Amino acid sequence: GDVRGTFVLLMAEVLPVLDVSFLLQYAQEPDNSTMTYLTYYLTSLICLVMMIVIGLHFSLAAKNHPEDVDATFIAGGIAGVGLFFSATTNTFVLGWMHEYYRLWNDQETPTFFALWDLIVITHVVMGVSIFFITEYMRKTKKFGARDETSGLVEKILYVIVGIIALVIIIFTAEYASSSAMDDKFLIGHIFLGCMESFLLAVSILDIISRPSTIPGTASRYFVTALGIYFLGFLIHVSLNSSCAGNNAFVSKGCPLPDNFNHNTLFNFFKMVYVVLLGVGVLRLVDESAQSKDL
Repeated sequence: GDVRGTFVLLMAEVLPVLDVSFLLQYAQEPDNSTMTYLTYYLTSLICLVMMIVIGLHFSLAAKNHPEDVDATFIAGGIAGVGLFFSATTNTFVLGWMHEYYRLWNDQETPTFFALWDLIVITHVVMGVSIFFITEYMRKTKKFGARDETSGLVEKILYVIVGIIALVIIIFTAEYASSSAMDDKFLIGHIFLGCMESFLLAVSILDIISRPSTIPGTASRYFVTALGIYFLGFLIHVSLNSSCAGNNAFVSKGCPLPDNFNHNTLFNFFKMVYVVLLGVGVLRLVDESAQSKDL
Protein backbone atom coordinates (compact mmCIF):
# COMPACT_ATOMS: atom_id res chain seq x y z
CA GLY A 1 0.00 0.00 0.00
CA ASP A 2 2.98 2.40 0.26
CA VAL A 3 4.78 4.23 -2.51
CA ARG A 4 7.65 1.75 -2.54
CA GLY A 5 5.31 -1.22 -2.97
CA THR A 6 3.43 0.54 -5.75
CA PHE A 7 6.72 1.30 -7.53
CA VAL A 8 7.86 -2.32 -7.30
CA LEU A 9 4.53 -3.56 -8.67
CA LEU A 10 4.69 -1.01 -11.47
CA MET A 11 8.20 -2.09 -12.49
CA ALA A 12 7.08 -5.73 -12.38
CA GLU A 13 4.44 -4.84 -14.98
CA VAL A 14 6.58 -2.53 -17.12
CA LEU A 15 9.83 -4.49 -17.43
CA PRO A 16 8.31 -7.56 -19.17
CA VAL A 17 6.58 -5.26 -21.66
CA LEU A 18 9.87 -3.47 -22.42
CA ASP A 19 11.58 -6.84 -22.84
CA VAL A 20 14.80 -5.66 -21.22
CA SER A 21 15.32 -8.83 -19.20
CA PHE A 22 18.49 -9.52 -21.18
CA LEU A 23 20.09 -6.67 -19.21
CA LEU A 24 19.61 -8.53 -15.94
CA GLN A 25 21.99 -11.32 -16.76
CA TYR A 26 25.29 -9.52 -16.28
CA ALA A 27 24.90 -7.23 -13.26
CA GLN A 28 26.12 -9.73 -10.65
CA GLU A 29 29.08 -11.32 -12.43
CA PRO A 30 32.34 -11.03 -10.46
CA ASP A 31 35.32 -9.99 -12.55
CA ASN A 32 38.62 -9.48 -10.78
CA SER A 33 40.85 -9.21 -13.83
CA THR A 34 43.51 -6.52 -13.54
CA MET A 35 42.61 -4.75 -16.76
CA THR A 36 38.98 -4.43 -15.71
CA TYR A 37 39.55 -2.55 -12.48
CA LEU A 38 42.49 -0.56 -13.85
CA THR A 39 40.39 0.75 -16.73
CA TYR A 40 37.63 1.67 -14.27
CA TYR A 41 40.20 3.67 -12.28
CA LEU A 42 41.49 5.31 -15.45
CA THR A 43 37.95 6.23 -16.48
CA SER A 44 37.41 7.71 -13.03
CA LEU A 45 40.56 9.83 -13.40
CA ILE A 46 39.38 11.13 -16.77
CA CYS A 47 36.00 12.01 -15.25
CA LEU A 48 37.74 13.87 -12.42
CA VAL A 49 39.81 15.91 -14.88
CA MET A 50 36.73 16.75 -16.93
CA MET A 51 34.86 17.79 -13.77
CA ILE A 52 37.63 20.22 -12.82
CA VAL A 53 37.93 21.63 -16.34
CA ILE A 54 34.18 22.13 -16.66
CA GLY A 55 33.94 23.78 -13.24
CA LEU A 56 36.76 26.17 -14.13
CA HIS A 57 35.22 26.88 -17.54
CA PHE A 58 31.86 27.80 -16.04
CA SER A 59 33.61 29.97 -13.43
CA LEU A 60 35.62 31.76 -16.12
CA ALA A 61 32.51 32.28 -18.25
CA ALA A 62 30.68 33.77 -15.26
CA LYS A 63 33.61 36.09 -14.59
CA ASN A 64 33.97 37.26 -18.20
CA HIS A 65 30.21 37.53 -18.90
CA PRO A 66 28.47 38.28 -15.57
CA GLU A 67 25.42 39.51 -17.48
CA ASP A 68 24.86 35.94 -18.72
CA VAL A 69 24.68 34.43 -15.25
CA ASP A 70 21.06 33.50 -14.64
CA ALA A 71 19.21 30.52 -13.17
CA THR A 72 19.65 28.51 -16.38
CA PHE A 73 23.41 29.14 -16.44
CA ILE A 74 23.80 28.22 -12.77
CA ALA A 75 21.75 25.05 -13.19
CA GLY A 76 23.85 24.11 -16.22
CA GLY A 77 27.07 24.63 -14.28
CA ILE A 78 25.90 22.58 -11.31
CA ALA A 79 24.67 19.85 -13.67
CA GLY A 80 27.95 19.78 -15.59
CA VAL A 81 30.05 19.45 -12.45
CA GLY A 82 27.52 17.07 -10.87
CA LEU A 83 27.55 14.79 -13.89
CA PHE A 84 31.29 14.25 -13.81
CA PHE A 85 31.49 14.14 -10.02
CA SER A 86 28.94 11.31 -9.94
CA ALA A 87 30.69 9.62 -12.89
CA THR A 88 34.02 9.87 -11.06
CA THR A 89 32.51 8.28 -7.97
CA ASN A 90 30.66 5.63 -9.99
CA THR A 91 33.67 4.40 -11.96
CA PHE A 92 36.06 4.52 -9.00
CA VAL A 93 33.71 2.47 -6.80
CA LEU A 94 33.18 -0.03 -9.61
CA GLY A 95 36.94 -0.38 -9.96
CA TRP A 96 37.26 -0.89 -6.21
CA MET A 97 34.52 -3.52 -6.18
CA HIS A 98 36.01 -5.43 -9.12
CA GLU A 99 39.42 -5.38 -7.46
CA TYR A 100 38.52 -6.40 -3.92
CA TYR A 101 35.23 -8.34 -3.98
CA ARG A 102 35.15 -11.93 -5.26
CA LEU A 103 31.67 -13.33 -4.68
CA TRP A 104 29.04 -10.69 -5.54
CA ASN A 105 26.30 -12.56 -3.68
CA ASP A 106 24.70 -12.78 -0.21
CA GLN A 107 27.99 -13.91 1.31
CA GLU A 108 29.52 -10.49 0.76
CA THR A 109 29.82 -7.96 3.61
CA PRO A 110 27.29 -5.16 4.21
CA THR A 111 29.87 -2.74 2.80
CA PHE A 112 29.57 -4.44 -0.57
CA PHE A 113 25.81 -3.81 -0.73
CA ALA A 114 26.29 -0.22 0.43
CA LEU A 115 28.75 0.32 -2.41
CA TRP A 116 26.33 -1.26 -4.88
CA ASP A 117 23.61 1.13 -3.70
CA LEU A 118 26.06 3.99 -4.25
CA ILE A 119 26.59 2.77 -7.83
CA VAL A 120 22.85 2.90 -8.51
CA ILE A 121 22.44 6.30 -6.84
CA THR A 122 25.27 7.79 -8.89
CA HIS A 123 23.53 6.50 -12.04
CA VAL A 124 20.44 8.42 -10.95
CA VAL A 125 22.46 11.58 -10.21
CA MET A 126 24.12 11.28 -13.62
CA GLY A 127 20.68 11.02 -15.20
CA VAL A 128 19.37 14.11 -13.40
CA SER A 129 22.54 16.01 -14.35
CA ILE A 130 22.17 15.07 -18.03
CA PHE A 131 18.54 16.18 -17.90
CA PHE A 132 19.50 19.67 -16.68
CA ILE A 133 22.38 19.92 -19.16
CA THR A 134 19.83 19.18 -21.87
CA GLU A 135 17.52 21.82 -20.42
CA TYR A 136 20.43 24.28 -20.47
CA MET A 137 20.96 23.53 -24.13
CA ARG A 138 17.25 23.62 -24.95
CA LYS A 139 16.83 27.07 -23.39
CA THR A 140 20.05 28.33 -24.95
CA LYS A 141 18.81 27.24 -28.38
CA LYS A 142 15.32 28.58 -27.58
CA PHE A 143 13.57 25.27 -28.30
CA GLY A 144 10.02 24.71 -27.07
CA ALA A 145 6.92 26.89 -26.75
CA ARG A 146 7.35 30.14 -24.85
CA ASP A 147 4.19 31.66 -23.44
CA GLU A 148 2.69 32.45 -20.04
CA THR A 149 2.41 28.71 -19.19
CA SER A 150 6.04 27.81 -19.98
CA GLY A 151 7.37 28.47 -16.48
CA LEU A 152 4.67 26.36 -14.83
CA VAL A 153 5.12 23.49 -17.28
CA GLU A 154 8.88 23.48 -16.67
CA LYS A 155 8.40 23.42 -12.91
CA ILE A 156 5.98 20.48 -13.19
CA LEU A 157 8.46 18.62 -15.40
CA TYR A 158 11.30 19.24 -12.95
CA VAL A 159 9.20 18.05 -10.02
CA ILE A 160 8.26 14.84 -11.88
CA VAL A 161 11.89 14.08 -12.72
CA GLY A 162 12.88 14.81 -9.13
CA ILE A 163 10.17 12.53 -7.71
CA ILE A 164 11.15 9.65 -10.02
CA ALA A 165 14.81 10.04 -9.04
CA LEU A 166 13.92 10.19 -5.33
CA VAL A 167 11.70 7.09 -5.51
CA ILE A 168 14.49 5.13 -7.23
CA ILE A 169 16.97 6.21 -4.54
CA ILE A 170 14.53 5.20 -1.77
CA PHE A 171 13.89 1.86 -3.46
CA THR A 172 17.65 1.33 -3.74
CA ALA A 173 18.29 2.09 -0.08
CA GLU A 174 15.45 -0.14 1.15
CA TYR A 175 16.67 -3.41 -0.37
CA ALA A 176 20.19 -4.52 0.55
CA SER A 177 20.52 -8.09 -0.74
CA SER A 178 21.94 -9.81 -3.78
CA SER A 179 18.43 -10.73 -4.94
CA ALA A 180 17.65 -7.05 -5.50
CA MET A 181 20.98 -6.09 -7.07
CA ASP A 182 19.94 -6.69 -10.65
CA ASP A 183 16.61 -4.89 -10.24
CA LYS A 184 18.23 -1.79 -8.78
CA PHE A 185 20.95 -1.83 -11.41
CA LEU A 186 18.39 -2.09 -14.22
CA ILE A 187 16.09 0.62 -12.87
CA GLY A 188 19.01 3.03 -12.45
CA HIS A 189 20.20 2.32 -15.99
CA ILE A 190 16.71 2.77 -17.46
CA PHE A 191 16.45 6.19 -15.82
CA LEU A 192 19.92 7.19 -17.04
CA GLY A 193 19.13 5.88 -20.52
CA CYS A 194 15.93 7.95 -20.68
CA MET A 195 17.83 11.12 -19.81
CA GLU A 196 20.54 10.31 -22.35
CA SER A 197 17.83 9.78 -24.97
CA PHE A 198 16.44 13.22 -24.14
CA LEU A 199 19.89 14.75 -24.68
CA LEU A 200 20.26 12.83 -27.94
CA ALA A 201 16.86 14.00 -29.23
CA VAL A 202 17.49 17.68 -28.45
CA SER A 203 21.00 17.47 -29.94
CA ILE A 204 19.68 15.97 -33.18
CA LEU A 205 16.98 18.64 -33.29
CA ASP A 206 19.64 21.32 -32.95
CA ILE A 207 21.76 19.83 -35.74
CA ILE A 208 18.94 19.52 -38.27
CA SER A 209 17.21 22.80 -37.46
CA ARG A 210 20.08 25.28 -37.59
CA PRO A 211 21.57 26.72 -40.82
CA SER A 212 24.53 24.83 -42.23
CA THR A 213 26.63 27.98 -41.86
CA ILE A 214 26.22 27.88 -38.06
CA PRO A 215 27.34 24.40 -36.93
CA GLY A 216 26.00 23.13 -33.63
CA THR A 217 29.34 21.95 -32.32
CA ALA A 218 28.14 20.98 -28.84
CA SER A 219 25.26 18.96 -30.28
CA ARG A 220 27.57 17.09 -32.63
CA TYR A 221 29.84 16.17 -29.73
CA PHE A 222 26.84 14.95 -27.73
CA VAL A 223 25.48 12.83 -30.59
CA THR A 224 28.89 11.32 -31.28
CA ALA A 225 29.48 10.62 -27.58
CA LEU A 226 26.12 8.93 -27.10
CA GLY A 227 26.50 6.95 -30.33
CA ILE A 228 29.86 5.60 -29.17
CA TYR A 229 28.46 4.78 -25.72
CA PHE A 230 25.43 2.92 -27.10
CA LEU A 231 27.64 1.01 -29.55
CA GLY A 232 29.92 -0.03 -26.70
CA PHE A 233 26.92 -1.02 -24.61
CA LEU A 234 25.52 -3.24 -27.35
CA ILE A 235 28.90 -4.93 -27.84
CA HIS A 236 29.19 -5.39 -24.08
CA VAL A 237 25.79 -7.07 -23.84
CA SER A 238 26.39 -9.26 -26.89
CA LEU A 239 29.68 -10.56 -25.46
CA ASN A 240 28.37 -11.11 -21.94
CA SER A 241 27.28 -14.72 -22.42
CA SER A 242 30.76 -15.77 -23.53
CA CYS A 243 33.00 -13.35 -21.63
CA ALA A 244 31.39 -12.86 -18.19
CA GLY A 245 33.10 -14.30 -15.13
CA ASN A 246 36.69 -14.80 -14.03
CA ASN A 247 37.25 -18.01 -16.04
CA ALA A 248 35.37 -17.07 -19.19
CA PHE A 249 38.37 -17.46 -21.49
CA VAL A 250 38.67 -21.11 -20.55
CA SER A 251 35.10 -22.20 -19.88
CA LYS A 252 33.07 -20.09 -22.32
CA GLY A 253 35.38 -19.38 -25.22
CA CYS A 254 35.45 -15.58 -25.01
CA PRO A 255 36.65 -14.19 -28.38
CA LEU A 256 38.56 -11.31 -26.79
CA PRO A 257 42.26 -11.54 -25.87
CA ASP A 258 43.17 -12.99 -22.50
CA ASN A 259 42.98 -10.41 -19.67
CA PHE A 260 40.96 -8.09 -21.92
CA ASN A 261 37.31 -9.02 -21.49
CA HIS A 262 34.04 -7.28 -22.37
CA ASN A 263 34.14 -5.07 -19.27
CA THR A 264 37.59 -3.79 -20.21
CA LEU A 265 36.50 -3.17 -23.79
CA PHE A 266 33.39 -1.30 -22.67
CA ASN A 267 35.51 0.87 -20.37
CA PHE A 268 37.51 2.10 -23.35
CA PHE A 269 34.26 3.07 -25.04
CA LYS A 270 33.29 4.89 -21.83
CA MET A 271 36.57 6.84 -21.83
CA VAL A 272 35.89 8.17 -25.31
CA TYR A 273 32.28 8.88 -24.33
CA VAL A 274 33.34 10.84 -21.24
CA VAL A 275 35.84 13.00 -23.13
CA LEU A 276 33.41 13.82 -25.97
CA LEU A 277 30.58 14.50 -23.52
CA GLY A 278 32.81 16.82 -21.52
CA VAL A 279 33.96 18.70 -24.61
CA GLY A 280 30.32 19.02 -25.61
CA VAL A 281 29.50 20.69 -22.29
CA LEU A 282 32.46 23.07 -22.71
CA ARG A 283 31.32 23.99 -26.21
CA LEU A 284 27.76 24.47 -24.96
CA VAL A 285 28.96 27.14 -22.52
CA ASP A 286 30.73 28.97 -25.35
CA GLU A 287 27.75 28.67 -27.69
CA SER A 288 25.45 29.99 -24.97
CA ALA A 289 27.59 33.13 -24.66
CA GLN A 290 27.73 33.53 -28.45
CA SER A 291 23.97 33.20 -28.82
CA LYS A 292 23.39 35.98 -26.30
CA ASP A 293 25.80 38.23 -28.17
CA LEU A 294 23.76 37.89 -31.38
